[in-house]
Amino acid sequence: MMVENIINDKIQNKISAGVGENQINNIVQGAYLTKSNKFVTAKYKSNIAENKIMALAMTRLRVEHEHVVATIEAREAMAILGVKRENLYRKLKDTSKRLVGHMFTIESAPGKFEVFPLLDKATYEKGLLTIKFSSGITPYIHNLKTSFTTYELAVLVKFEYNYSYRLYELLKKEIAERDYKDSHRAVSPLKPAADAIHFDTTGVGIADVVAFIEEKAKKLLDKE
Repeated sequence: MMVENIINDKIQNKISAGVGENQINNIVQGAYLTKSNKFVTAKYKSNIAENKIMALAMTRLRVEHEHVVATIEAREAMAILGVKRENLYRKLKDTSKRLVGHMFTIESAPGKFEVFPLLDKATYEKGLLTIKFSSGITPYIHNLKTSFTTYELAVLVKFEYNYSYRLYELLKKEIAERDYKDSHRAVSPLKPAADAIHFDTTGVGIADVVAFIEEKAKKLLDKE
C-alpha cells in the first residue's frame, strides 16, 4: 500500500506541474459534443462532476475494437473539476464508480423504453482516465445524423450546480428543435435574407461580435 501511494504521488506531482491558469481554456477551446435529443431528455441521476467528466469525454470519442471509448488526462480532469492535486485520485475514483453504476432509461418511441448502463468500464492508470461506453448508449452519442443537439464544452464546464447544467441542456435542445422545425416547414420556412451577412458566434466573445458588426457596418456605409 505504501509503495502504491508513493507511485501515485509521483504521478500526481507530474500532473499538477502542467496545470496553469490558462489550462482550462486550452482544454475547452473549440471543443464541442453532440447528444441525441433522446439522450438529453433521458431519465438518469448524476452530479455536476459526473456531467463535466462525461462532457469532456464526449469531445474525445473514438472507436476501439468496436467499442466507443474516450481518454482524459488527469491534469485535464483536475482543471475541469477544480480540485486540488491531493484530492484528484479519490475524486476520479468516486466519480468513475458512480458513472459505471448509472442506468439510463430512454423512451425511444410511444409505449417503448430502453434501460441500459452508461459505461461498461472506467480505468485509471498513469495519469489517464479511459472510459468505455456501453453498446446501449453508443447510438445516442456517436455518429449522429439527425435529432441531436450540439453543445460547447466551454459553456458546460462553467456550471457549478447540476440543476442549472441540466436546465441548460434541455433548453438548448428545445431551441435547436424549434429552429429546425421553423427552417424546414413546408409553408413559409424561416430563412435568412438573400443579402444577409452570416456570422457564427459560437465560442466568440461579445467584444469580437461587436467588432465584426462595426467592421461590416463601416464597409456598407463607405460604399454609400
